[in-house]
Amino acid sequence: MISVEEARERLIDGAALLGSERVPLDRSAGRVLAEDVVASRDQPPAPVSAMDGYAVRNKDSHVGSRLTVIGEAPAGAPFARNLGHGEAVRIATGGVVPA
Repeated sequence: MISVEEARERLIDGAALLGSERVPLDRSAGRVLAEDVVASRDQPPAPVSAMDGYAVRNKDSHVGSRLTVIGEAPAGAPFARNLGHGEAVRIATGGVVPA
């Protein structure tokens, strides 16, 4: 029986580096990237809500806070202004989180 170290050396010695090639995305299943892929922009391009709910300021997010809902932030239509003290905005999944 050979050691794990010797077995590893035999495997590595018998392996050769393969070249890289460009293939269409629909033929790339099961392949490994030859180089890093870097996005040219952030996606999504703004901080968005992961679920329906309410956007509130951290300072106002404690038990017993009384908040006034002043608007909505549906997906695709950001709320137009910042939240003030005691204010909240209904926010839909994918809605841009107000400042």
